[in-house]
Amino acid sequence: MAALFFSILLCLSGLSALFAQALPAAANMAQLDETFKQEVEGHRVNTRSYEQILLGLGGLRQVPGDEEQLRQALRLGKSLRKLNSTILAAQGQQLDLINKINQLSGSSELLPQQSSYVNHYLQKLKELGNEQLTMMEAMKRKSRELQSFIARVPPPKSFVNQLGMKMILLGQGEAAFYISEQCVRQAEFEAMIAFQKDEIRPEQAPEQSPPMSNVNLEQAEQFCRSLSKYEGFTYKVPERRELAMLQQQRRLPELALWCRSKWTPDWREEEAQKRFACFLYTVWDPHRLISGGEEAAVAGELKNASYEQLGFMVISDAKTGRRLRMQRLQAELLD
Repeated sequence: MAALFFSILLCLSGLSALFAQALPAAANMAQLDETFKQEVEGHRVNTRSYEQILLGLGGLRQVPGDEEQLRQALRLGKSLRKLNSTILAAQGQQLDLINKINQLSGSSELLPQQSSYVNHYLQKLKELGNEQLTMMEAMKRKSRELQSFIARVPPPKSFVNQLGMKMILLGQGEAAFYISEQCVRQAEFEAMIAFQKDEIRPEQAPEQSPPMSNVNLEQAEQFCRSLSKYEGFTYKVPERRELAMLQQQRRLPELALWCRSKWTPDWREEEAQKRFACFLYTVWDPHRLISGGEEAAVAGELKNASYEQLGFMVISDAKTGRRLRMQRLQAELLD
């Protein structure tokens, strides 16, 4: 009888040990199942976001207006970068999950049915990972296409810089540039003199004032250097070809204008300038304010010459307008 009793106790203790081993395995499987469901749901959300981005990219050219197209393109680029980061984070989590599954699959505690589930999870995670890789490769291509689209958006037709000067776009393609809508004003000139001296920035844009005259070419070029430092973009006195384009557009200035191109009317005068190291620079005088009604609208003047009727305008590259617009739109995305 005693032997039978001890035999029963041994059987019961064996069953208890078996149940004790099964409980941790069951708990691990439950945790594994929950984590796997979260990863699958996260992948569904990412896939929907990806499809929405593709839809937006497909309709980008139908968006009215260059600036609105660019704004939408920047938003889509931001969404692509965000989705890419989300997928990278998900891949890290899935790698941790695969490591846990591999550890669990080597356990002798798993029942045959649990082992089957573990293999199923591994297979599904592999499929999910392949889909993510395909998605990310497609996103790289779309990002390159988006950058090309952004680069093809024409520069804005005008912009107002920090000093308050309105710049107008002239020309197209590689020949495009910006030129100030009017001659540099006295208040703008004085503001840059103060900035050059103490690097003090005006609290607000200078008020409208008469055009700056009685200024020589060296002073005009110094203004451009100070303005370039103030704005963070390059500004220059126009060359002759740029003033010619201004004339073609019938945008005639109120004063005669300095030009940084050297004056070379004929070979005799050119040789004389070289001989005496006394170069003349072009002045465009469409209203004959300096020439006193002479037929020629262009003439040569010494660099340090100044007249009451002589002022200057400034130019900047087409990329200046592009970059300023990009900075403004990107700042909108941060709001």
